[in-house]
Amino acid sequence: MSFYKSYVISFADKDIHAVDFMSGIRKASYSLDLPLYSKFDVKLQSPLFYKEDVVIEIGIPEDSIFSIDYYEKKMDKFFYNKYSGFYDEHNVGNRLFDCYELCG
Repeated sequence: MSFYKSYVISFADKDIHAVDFMSGIRKASYSLDLPLYSKFDVKLQSPLFYKEDVVIEIGIPEDSIFSIDYYEKKMDKFFYNKYSGFYDEHNVGNRLFDCYELCG
């Protein structure tokens, strides 16, 4: 049995907004969908707009060891490989993204 959690995706550098890079975030989520499913049985939904944020719902099995930090690291890696050099100036503390759970 899986339960779904909603996470807000934002850049660690607050000068840029995730909604402006929605197509890249969708491509990263699509490329991470199968590896996360095969490794953790985690199901990713398509990223959506929520007010001025980007939100993704993640279906996590109750007995899974999945952590949102793993997702963040894989998103960072995808962006660094796909758009090498473009996001280097927006790197904050060796992180490109911040993800946190959307409550309520």
